[in-house]
Amino acid sequence: MKTKNSVWGIMLFLVLPVLFLAGCKEDPIIVDQETKITGKAHLEPGTPGDLSNAMVSIYVSQDDWNTYNPVLLADVTGTGAKINFVFSDVVPGNYYLDIWVDNDLSDDWSLGDFVGWYGSGNKNAPALSPFMVAENKTKNMGDIECVIF
Repeated sequence: MKTKNSVWGIMLFLVLPVLFLAGCKEDPIIVDQETKITGKAHLEPGTPGDLSNAMVSIYVSQDDWNTYNPVLLADVTGTGAKINFVFSDVVPGNYYLDIWVDNDLSDDWSLGDFVGWYGSGNKNAPALSPFMVAENKTKNMGDIECVIF
């Protein structure tokens, strides 16, 4: 026959291990992830030149691109016809990207400059395409070809 004491004993026997083990959960490992944009750029095959001083820029709108009002410039590594770029601490959102080497120091895209962009079109009518950067993710832009303007 069951008594109150035996029921309490069984409950205590079942509940105490659950309570004890509940406090032993391992804390999850939290990894800080940075929101970044990465990519590469290269000169079209057969084009001599150096992209190491390229300005790789992102813009929030086509209007900002038209007026050269970038929100961020990338860190560029590499020399010669091939470079890598990284934008760190990017605010999640939609952007446009271009690459420019102002070879004649005119502060405008002009003959002899190296230019590239994420999108389609040609040097006479570049069509920049928007892309999205998600929070705590790295957006890889691939390998963008730069041409002589």
